[in-house]
Amino acid sequence: MRVLEIGSHRVGLFRVEEMLHALADRCPHRGAPICSAGELATEIVVDGGALELGSPRALLRCPWHKWDFEIATGRCAVDSRLRVRRYAVRTEGDEIVVSLDHP
Repeated sequence: MRVLEIGSHRVGLFRVEEMLHALADRCPHRGAPICSAGELATEIVVDGGALELGSPRALLRCPWHKWDFEIATGRCAVDSRLRVRRYAVRTEGDEIVVSLDHP
């Protein structure tokens, strides 16, 4: 994980299962600095009624209220109406390019 300054925006850059994702450093719940002060967490998946560990470090936990957000989608595990703003990210040769446009 890296936190980047792009103009006046703080953006968290993440790699989950070889895919790159970029999220705004602002929790949609109460505005906490989720990328710069949050924690990475392993997702828990329900498979046939059994709980299993999913992808390691696939969730971002808000530092203020401990709500988890999926890094790949930005969706909140506590309230599916809430999402962390996502940005388009791609690689060009050896460079990683983050656009402030939505993916």
